[in-house]
Amino acid sequence: MTPGKVIARLLHWAPQLFAAMPLVSSRCILTTRVGIDVLERFGIAAEPRPVICQVSNQEYENWQCFLADHPEASVAGAPPGAWAVIAGLPAEGRPLGPKDWAGHLVTFVPSRSLLVDLDFQQFGRPRLGAPVPPALAEVWPADRPATGRILPGAPGTQALFVRYERNDANDAFRAAPDWNSDRDYVRAATDAVERAIRKGGPT
Repeated sequence: MTPGKVIARLLHWAPQLFAAMPLVSSRCILTTRVGIDVLERFGIAAEPRPVICQVSNQEYENWQCFLADHPEASVAGAPPGAWAVIAGLPAEGRPLGPKDWAGHLVTFVPSRSLLVDLDFQQFGRPRLGAPVPPALAEVWPADRPATGRILPGAPGTQALFVRYERNDANDAFRAAPDWNSDRDYVRAATDAVERAIRKGGPT
């Protein structure tokens, strides 16, 4: 099976299998651990990449452009209808320990310069007309500190702006229970995703 096919099937099957597990809504450490372990079973080297991820709408992007020329306006806050979901920025006074990790973790495949976010579902805001795909892959060249894309909205939904920025110093995830490949539930999830990939899926 080619690496491209394996990754396509990982993006297809992993979110469905995670959705069936009794997990918290934000589970990026576990999904990244499983993603790396599954890819390794197919001979594909991957590594964790802590990031700051922002998903925003057009109104928020317009406001950010306005602030670039009018920084004093920031005290008034974003205008109605403008919103952004940001993961990876530690709140002041909030610890960076594994039980309250202020971060977002994705899988990175160096041979393809590819980011694989198997927990992208947490950024969706359906009530705001902003659903998102459950997982996302994006090319991330090694010489760039950030990457991103625009997700065009379907009829009745908003276009979304997605940005990832490297945050390599935020490595407390390594002490989290979900990062331990030897835990039974981590191994079970890895086995289930591998079986699904070998059985079939997108080509």
